[in-house]
Amino acid sequence: MASSLASQLYRMRTVDRMVTGERAQKIRASFLFDGHQAADMDNQTIFDIGRDGLNELRKMNNKFSTYANTLFSEAVKDMDRVLQTKEENEKLDKSIQAFLFLLAPYFLTKPAGKALEWLVRRFRIQEFNAKDVLAAIMPYHETKAFLTMLTIITFSPEDMAVFGFLVTQRKARRLLDRATLQAQCQIDRSVLAFMCQAVFRASAQALDYPGLHSFYATIVP
Repeated sequence: MASSLASQLYRMRTVDRMVTGERAQKIRASFLFDGHQAADMDNQTIFDIGRDGLNELRKMNNKFSTYANTLFSEAVKDMDRVLQTKEENEKLDKSIQAFLFLLAPYFLTKPAGKALEWLVRRFRIQEFNAKDVLAAIMPYHETKAFLTMLTIITFSPEDMAVFGFLVTQRKARRLLDRATLQAQCQIDRSVLAFMCQAVFRASAQALDYPGLHSFYATIVP
C-alpha cells in the first residue's frame, strides 16, 4: 500500500514537472546563455556544445571519458527524464552526482561550463539535482559562476528550510561571501551538515578535490 502510494505521488510530481517544462519553452534555463537566447537553441546545438566541453575535459582528466557513453551519448540526446521510471531516474541521479563531483575542480573553466549547459538542458539538473549541484560547487560561492548557477536552481519546498538563505542572495544578485556562509552554518546546523556530507561524498569517490576540503576547513566553526 505504501509502495503504491509512493508511486502515485512520484507520477503526480512527474506530471507537474512536465507541465512546467512545457510552459518554459519560451525561456529556457541556461548556464551559459540568456534564457530567451537559450530557448532559440535546439537540443542538437546544446548537445554539440556539451560534447565539445566533455572532449576538452577528457584532455584534462581521462576519467571524464566514461561519460561519453552515458550522459553525453547519442542515446540520451532525445531522452526526457520525466518520462523515465523512478528506478531509471535514481540510476541517472547517481551518474549525475558522480559527474558533478568529478567536474567540480574544473568548475570555473570554459569546458566545464559547456558540459553543464548540456546537463541543464537535457537532464534539468538545476531542478532534479539541485542539492548535488550545490554540494559540488559550494567552494566557489564567492564567484560569479556560482551566482549564475544559483539563479537557475529550483528549490523544492522541503529544501527551502535549508537553502532559503540562498534565495535571498539570489534575489539581491549578491555574491555569497564567506562570513555570511559561516554565520549561516552557526545559525542552522543543517547547512553545516550539508557541507559535511559533500566532503564525505567526494572522499567516497576518491576524488582529487582539495578545494572542497580547504573550503570545509574554513567553514567549520
